[in-house]
Amino acid sequence: MVQPEFGADLFKIRVGVVVFDLQARLLLARQNQRDFWVLPGGTLEKGETLAQCACREIREEAGLEVAIGPMLYVGDFFTPTGKQILDVVFYSRLLGGELVPETTQNIDEIRFVSLAEARAFTLKPQPVFERLLPAWETGEWETGQYLGKYS
Repeated sequence: MVQPEFGADLFKIRVGVVVFDLQARLLLARQNQRDFWVLPGGTLEKGETLAQCACREIREEAGLEVAIGPMLYVGDFFTPTGKQILDVVFYSRLLGGELVPETTQNIDEIRFVSLAEARAFTLKPQPVFERLLPAWETGEWETGQYLGKYS
């Protein structure tokens, strides 16, 4: 049986990045005039490694330089049209730069927030933040967690 090609119209890889500043605040973004916040990041480009994508996205979206650390979470997200998005989240270490928020057609706001502020926001994807917020609070990070399917 011949399988249809698993092309870009059916599949993409999104890389999210956990970035903390020197005050232990987390970088979050609000996109596309939605009422929820996400980890900054974006779509893997052809020929790019996951780490290169993570660094590029943080540089483009926030003007910051990061070193990519361990992979924290992987999950599968399916859009209403059936497109599968593999969501990969990395921990990072802030190397430098100054937060220069890029507001584009996709990013409405990007900023560092405290744990208390983050808890007051609607955060997506929920399975990521159900693990991230307690880890942030305790400093006990588990790596390589497969979160399964989420929406």
